Formats: sequence, structure tokens, C-alpha cells
Amino acid sequence: MKCGPPHLNRAIDKCILKNRGRFFNMAYVISSFILFVVFLAGAIGIIANYKHKYGSKVYFSILAAPLAFLILLFGSFTTVGANEVGIIFDELNGGVLEETYGQGLHAKSPFRHVTTISTTNRTSYIEVYSQTEDSIFAKFEITVIYNIETNNAGLFYRTTGSVDISSQQLNSIVKKNLQSITTQHNIFDIMGVSLE
Repeated sequence: MKCGPPHLNRAIDKCILKNRGRFFNMAYVISSFILFVVFLAGAIGIIANYKHKYGSKVYFSILAAPLAFLILLFGSFTTVGANEVGIIFDELNGGVLEETYGQGLHAKSPFRHVTTISTTNRTSYIEVYSQTEDSIFAKFEITVIYNIETNNAGLFYRTTGSVDISSQQLNSIVKKNLQSITTQHNIFDIMGVSLE
């Protein structure tokens, strides 16, 4: 049972989810290390006691234990480059998470897949026709410079389904916002300086 303001409850839930993910990441690293030690001890035991029975199979066990550990170890880390943000898709926690990875090396569980998105400025040139208040259609040539904010990268990825916005989506957004402005002004206002 929760008591208190709803925004405080949401903040507490968000904090618990964020820390739970860190706990599972560390638990994964520790468990993979324990498995490595168990496999290695088993391989050493096989060598010491049963070398005459198993022959070349002993050497396979010696190679398999470190190899299994390396596979688990490399699956436990991800790198996010400069001017990028890592979008986390977690199969066990409901898909794309709000939490993101910043630049650098991060520990992760093998159930998390990280997609990187560039946070540098992007430029798009758009030609849009829009109607004015006096029912005249005008052609607008617009240069849009945009970037993806680190805090909103997860929302961006969920909304667009991609690491970049498509030209159709961008045209639609620009046209909708432009029409909401141009329908409030006549053609002479738009050609003048009143919109600046």
C-alpha cells in the first residue's frame, strides 16, 4: 500500500526500478565469475583424478571453462561512444526502458540489448505548402536543425521506432506546427517581419 502524493510514489517506483536493474547487472557478473571458478575447479579435478581415463577430453574441459567465462564476460558489458546515448531494451522488464546509458563502458545483463543514438545536431531541409489566414497557399523552405536530448532518447526511440526520424515524420511534424501558425496570419504579415 502506498501513501503520499502520486508524483512522489512514481519517483520512488522509478528509483526502485533503476536500482533493481543495477542489482541484476552486478548479480550477473558475480554469477558468471562463480560459474567460471566452478568450471575451472572441475577441469582441474578431472585432470588430477582422471587423466588416464579421459585423455584429450581433459584439455577440452580446460579450454571450455575460460571460453564460457569470456563469452559471459563480454556479454556483460557495452560501450557507448562519444556524443551518443545508449537506449536499453530489456526483455525481462517490459521493453525499451526510460533509463539510458551515457558515454563510456557499462555493465549490463545478457537480456539487455543496447542501441546507440547520436546526440549531435542534425540538419534537414524541408519544403512545405501551408495555408494562410486569408486562404492563400504559400511555399515555405525551412531548415530544421535538431538533436536528440539524452533525457528523452528512450521516448524518441519508442515513438519513432528507429535511431533517426524519417523524412515523412519530420515533414508531418513541421507541416502541422507551421499550419497552426500560418492560419493566424495573412500573407502580407508572413512576407513581412511580424513572424520574426
